[in-house]
Amino acid sequence: MSHGPSLKRLARAISLMLVVIVPSSCNAPRGEPQPVALEVIGTSSAISLQLNASPGVRINARLKPTLELEKGRNITFDAARLTPDSAYFAEAPRAEVAGRLERISGTLRVSVCEDAASYCTTLTLPINEMIPKS
Repeated sequence: MSHGPSLKRLARAISLMLVVIVPSSCNAPRGEPQPVALEVIGTSSAISLQLNASPGVRINARLKPTLELEKGRNITFDAARLTPDSAYFAEAPRAEVAGRLERISGTLRVSVCEDAASYCTTLTLPINEMIPKS
């Protein structure tokens, strides 16, 4: 009696559970790259924020990324181009920030999917970025 296929299915299910559980702890240990990076473009008087996905990672467009600033303001990211199924951003999502700021501090919530995965994981990332001086 062979248990090969059922053991393989069990091992795959366990590895999938680990893949889902581990990334949802959200922050990679220091020194490890995050699946998404925030790029600050501009100066203190005109700021654009852009989310750049690591290779092999897609940003979910159905659950738009949001940066919750420490002072209670929410900034939502979007892009003009989506994949044909409208599920993912086909270009880096951006957000414009009005007003003068010296620092962007808050919490970024972004849903990401690995290219080969059939599910997405929501990350909660602390953000604390200086704004370039003009």
